[in-house]
Amino acid sequence: MIYHFCNDEFGGPFRTELAAFSRASGIPLTTVYSAKTTRAALRRRLSLIGARLRGLFGRVVVARDVNAPAFAASIADGDIGVVSGFNQIFKAPAIARFRLFVNVHPSVLPMYRGRTPVADALRRGETRTGYTIHHVTPQIDSGPIVYQAVLPLDSNDVDKIAAAIGASAAPQLRRFLESYIRGEVWQPVIIDPATVYRST
Repeated sequence: MIYHFCNDEFGGPFRTELAAFSRASGIPLTTVYSAKTTRAALRRRLSLIGARLRGLFGRVVVARDVNAPAFAASIADGDIGVVSGFNQIFKAPAIARFRLFVNVHPSVLPMYRGRTPVADALRRGETRTGYTIHHVTPQIDSGPIVYQAVLPLDSNDVDKIAAAIGASAAPQLRRFLESYIRGEVWQPVIIDPATVYRST
């Protein structure tokens, strides 16, 4: 099983790629939303995309607490976890349930950690940013890096930039997962953030 922990703003391109990967690999997909999203927003999102998600993107789950024992018990040995925008922090026992657990963060880590990396980069007058695919650890945005890439900050629209990052990162995430499933050795791509950001 692949668990995709996401929100609608950043998760869209990843849902599409993970659904295609699920169909090609035969590994079932579960899309997980957070119950900590406001109820009105969550109802609106699920009502708008619920039928499409059920048809194309596998099972849909709303998790009140991803660290709760009941939720952890639903994760089987060998399951894969992917995070692309999610408002709950995973603790060590939940992380340990997955054989592979990666996050896609919209900055070149270790710069601009946290919840608002794109907005923070814009506020500091950056002209470039990027993304990092990294392993999830209990220390937020600090796990071993799988892949990093650089993108221009050519807009002041945070949503537009996040969408561009997602569109670039989602196919790369799929390539990594395909390589992982085939048992291939993956060579990490790591970028020095000092070559990307002016405020390092």
